[in-house]
Amino acid sequence: MTKTDFENETWRMKGLLLEALIRRLEEDKAGESRMAAAELSSAVNFLKANAVEAPDASFNRVFEDED
Repeated sequence: MTKTDFENETWRMKGLLLEALIRRLEEDKAGESRMAAAELSSAVNFLKANAVEAPDASFNRVFEDED
């Protein structure tokens, strides 16, 4: 996987998470806001964990063959 592939898949995943959260919030207008908040928190924690595990500087080592 190249850096570009990784970035494209990351953006696609963020988009899917955002769509799921928006759908959940729209369905949740009746009052289950705690559940939606928990899902949002999980998504944010997931994105934070990935940012920590793959900081931009690490691409220099992982994708050495790409200019």
